[in-house]
Amino acid sequence: MKKNQFIFLVLILFISSFCYSKGLLNERYALVTAGTYNSGDDFIKSLDDSIANYNLSTNLPFSDQADFVLNIDDTSFKGKFNNGTINGSRRLLEAGANFSFKPKQEFNPFVGVCAEYLESKGKLISETVWDHGREKTTGISFDFGFQYLMPYEVASKTTFKYFDVGFYDDFSINETLNYWFNKAVGIGAGFEYLVDSGDYKVFLGVTMDVDGSIL
Repeated sequence: MKKNQFIFLVLILFISSFCYSKGLLNERYALVTAGTYNSGDDFIKSLDDSIANYNLSTNLPFSDQADFVLNIDDTSFKGKFNNGTINGSRRLLEAGANFSFKPKQEFNPFVGVCAEYLESKGKLISETVWDHGREKTTGISFDFGFQYLMPYEVASKTTFKYFDVGFYDDFSINETLNYWFNKAVGIGAGFEYLVDSGDYKVFLGVTMDVDGSIL
């Protein structure tokens, strides 16, 4: 029994020796995720109840407390309607900055602002009808939240965001958990919920440090 306890202790110390105090704020990284997007709109849900979603998020510090952020989000769906097929997509580009109040600390609140560019496309194809539409809009978003650094290189980042893009505005809640395997590579997972529309997505991906060897 004591031998097993000793081996377990050595194993914990061995794993801990590879741990680094890294989160998501005030770090240089890219997070690439894939997941499913569930629409709160009954019509879209009837077309496709498991919509594909892909996302690229980058974070580039430019001071001890401020980060440049860039987010590219792509969502697409396809479904049958009136003996035809509807294809739809939404691509969102966000660029802005976050300001951290307690960088590198266990609890780190932050605020941010981003410029938004949204492109939505839809296409209906049937034997008698072929129609499509495209809309491009711009807007702005404001967010606030906090990061909490937990043991074993796990970081929790909670973000509350209000955005207004063209005719569309909503309030979202995003929770992202990240675990760094080492200084260069980690794994990220989480969800985002839109309060007014009822849309939500879940995602899983890879976090890559872009300060040196990765890019």
